[in-house]
Amino acid sequence: MIRWLSIVVVVYMLAALTWWTLLLHRGQTALLNAREKILQLQYNRVYGVENFDITQLSELQDIQAERTSFQYMINGEALVFAIALILGIFYLYRLYKKEISVASQQKNFLLSITHELNSPLTSIKLVFETLKRRILDTKQIQILSSNGLEETNRLESLVDKLLFGAKLESSYSFHMEESDLNRFLNDIVSRYQQQFTNFTFTLDSNTRITRAIDKEAITIMINNLIENAMKYSPQHTEININLTENNGKAKISVVDQGVGVDKQDVPFIFDQFYRSGSEETRTTKGTGIGLYISQQIVKAHNSKLYVKVGKNGEGSEFYLEL
Repeated sequence: MIRWLSIVVVVYMLAALTWWTLLLHRGQTALLNAREKILQLQYNRVYGVENFDITQLSELQDIQAERTSFQYMINGEALVFAIALILGIFYLYRLYKKEISVASQQKNFLLSITHELNSPLTSIKLVFETLKRRILDTKQIQILSSNGLEETNRLESLVDKLLFGAKLESSYSFHMEESDLNRFLNDIVSRYQQQFTNFTFTLDSNTRITRAIDKEAITIMINNLIENAMKYSPQHTEININLTENNGKAKISVVDQGVGVDKQDVPFIFDQFYRSGSEETRTTKGTGIGLYISQQIVKAHNSKLYVKVGKNGEGSEFYLEL
């Protein structure tokens, strides 16, 4: 409705501009024509003729120069006003689209964060209700406890991510220290190998590479990339983490065998709250802030983070250059 109303207003303003331009042209033309006739009549009376030749008179040339000058002025002002109007409308339209996009992303974020918080809380509540209402053997208690701990860890990870994102926006101070990237990545991958047996995690790295990094921040970033790969990949597939060095740059890649990234989403994938599609119909987990946080961490390291679409549109490849 607002869009069509805006179009109507723009069309009306352009039509009004055209009308007033034509009206001024007609009025000024009529005035100058009248002055030419008066000049003609004056010289006819002075020389006693019916049609004195006034084409060479300076007065007529002044009138014609005034006519040309007025036409330039009116056309120029009309053109400048029209361009300013079109640019203004274009700028407002871009702002409008941006506001709509931000509002949609924030809505998606609220829906996703509500789901992400509610899901583990519901699972934890179910564990406690089961323990309260039923008499269970040791094995059953261990299974329920493991499920409860897994959901608690998931909830803790989400809260930590949200808190870290808030710190990045305000007060977080990066602490750089020289680190062995091979050992650093090996610790992360080993943890995932132990906790998530439904995926195969591999680390390819044969070279000792050291860089000054904020370990906490880069750990969060690598976790985001691996968890993102797990969300969009079938279980029992391989997620490969690779470390190489080329032209003095350390490159860390996280490659999965999942559904991949649509090319149309690539320019926006690191935007805050961005998630493709609507949260009301989406089935995959997530909040849309993980990759945004990762990009901010990378910028603080004066490094580069980017994504490539896998072959035949399958799988995602995220690359970090340090």
